Amino acid sequence: MANRIAETDVNVICLVRGSERYVWLYERRGDVLRAFGRAASNPELSLTWYDAAVLSQKVRQAVQEGNA
Repeated sequence: MANRIAETDVNVICLVRGSERYVWLYERRGDVLRAFGRAASNPELSLTWYDAAVLSQKVRQAVQEGNA
């Protein structure tokens, strides 16, 4: 029996700031939007609420354009 790879679209969004890299892989928009909020509320990370808002807007734009 052959192994099958699921045909699922995986989207990628990232934020690069200096030496910092934030990368999210996601299938569902709601999941990644919640992940942005969790990251922004984590005091150990430098990701801000403004960053989360900008990333959220980019995800929404990609959905509207049919790219996500």
